[in-house]
Amino acid sequence: MTTDRNQITEIVYTSIDELNRELGKSQRLDKSLTTPLSGEGSALDSLAIVSFQMILEEKIGQGFDVDMVLDFEEFVGSGGEQPRTVDSLIDHLITLVDQGTAGG
Repeated sequence: MTTDRNQITEIVYTSIDELNRELGKSQRLDKSLTTPLSGEGSALDSLAIVSFQMILEEKIGQGFDVDMVLDFEEFVGSGGEQPRTVDSLIDHLITLVDQGTAGG
């Protein structure tokens, strides 16, 4: 079974909304596929990354009935020269859920 990209996208955007309620105006994320999560242009500090990870884990877990464990620090750090974006996060989450490596 292939995970529905639209469902994952909706979960990520809902998570961004929740995170934005916790962040100051200068740190808020745009709900766009091109929004940078790491590298140049990213507004996330380490605390915001941890908060976003926790929100995503909860929402993916609820949406797919799995115990999601996401190493978000590794994800954003593994982009190398290529910054990680919302779009690449969605791809990553789809892979985790499809492979059953979401922890559940």
